[in-house]
Amino acid sequence: MRLLFATVFLCMVTLPALAEPLPTVRATGVSNRYALGLAKDGPADLTDAVIAETVLHAAQEFNAPLVQVGFYGPGKAPGQGVQAVGETKDGLTVTILRPKNPQENTWLEKMLAFPTSPNALSIAYLNNQVIADDDFQGKPVVFEATVADIAKGAFNLPYIFFPREDGGDTGLTCYFPANSPNLRKIGKGSRVLVRGVVKDFLMQDVILDRCEILSIR
Repeated sequence: MRLLFATVFLCMVTLPALAEPLPTVRATGVSNRYALGLAKDGPADLTDAVIAETVLHAAQEFNAPLVQVGFYGPGKAPGQGVQAVGETKDGLTVTILRPKNPQENTWLEKMLAFPTSPNALSIAYLNNQVIADDDFQGKPVVFEATVADIAKGAFNLPYIFFPREDGGDTGLTCYFPANSPNLRKIGKGSRVLVRGVVKDFLMQDVILDRCEILSIR
């Protein structure tokens, strides 16, 4: 799937004053690491300058090294696809992604999530479940990993187990809706990009639900 990428190099101290007000951003995220912002009812002619300044202001406000902001067009709500996404990893430069069709709008919206790995998420929970729950529970994450097992669990729902990359016995157990189409396209050993929401920590595994395979490598 092809997306239109544009990188805008801007600095907070040199941003020009914009005549139009910036979109209001509501954010959630992982403490001191990541902020996910949603900007609703943006203008139909959303400019790169407005996106960049909105993202940089959000990075300053939420004090996180990685900030993503999804911009929704007039009358659009979460779940209906984004108009654009802006991301900063340093608080100074902004990468802007603009989808070219409705399918890409939805796909790009699903990529708005904290990037992690089975190793990082599992170790965070093994080290301190109290802090990990506070940081991740109910939050969307996205990761790339290799399928170790596919089976059915509670309520006959399919799940995939992704082990830690360092060889540990623990990992991520991701539950999928029963009608997930991409489950038919993969097997043990498949390399996939997955989005899910952190739900629980049971039997030393991190449990995610509302999972979806975004792509198969």
